[in-house]
Amino acid sequence: MESKQSSPILLIRVLASMTLMVAASCTSSRPPEQVAEPLATSTEVIACGALSCNISTATWTHIQQRHCTGCAVGDRSAFVAAYCANQAAAVTFCTAVLASASCAATRQSNGRIAATADLGHAVGNLRAMGCPSSTTGTVIFANDGGSVVTQFPGTP
Repeated sequence: MESKQSSPILLIRVLASMTLMVAASCTSSRPPEQVAEPLATSTEVIACGALSCNISTATWTHIQQRHCTGCAVGDRSAFVAAYCANQAAAVTFCTAVLASASCAATRQSNGRIAATADLGHAVGNLRAMGCPSSTTGTVIFANDGGSVVTQFPGTP
């Protein structure tokens, strides 16, 4: 009878010991230098050549609806007609930005990558100051740089 009474106590002790061992094994033993860095800020420079002008149908629809309908002061900038003809024209714009000698790409605070360049010719009209013409264009890429999220005349 005594062994039956001590069995639950022994079982509790074993379970408590196992719980402590599992808890100890779940904590990170990595030294501080191996801890993942926080999300990069806009000071991180990205090589424009490392980015890819993959524009999905959904992204093209967004660009077309938002930046191919004429400049709306204070709301959105608008492309010249040449960059709004079709999805291929949007890819042409993206490619031109990345190929430009003036291309500069940085990571934004939300993790996305903004590539901006002066293309040397009018690309559209800016939303500010009465929709003046702009030669500068911006492409916003997903965090990994493998696809376009949006693009527009002007700077971010």
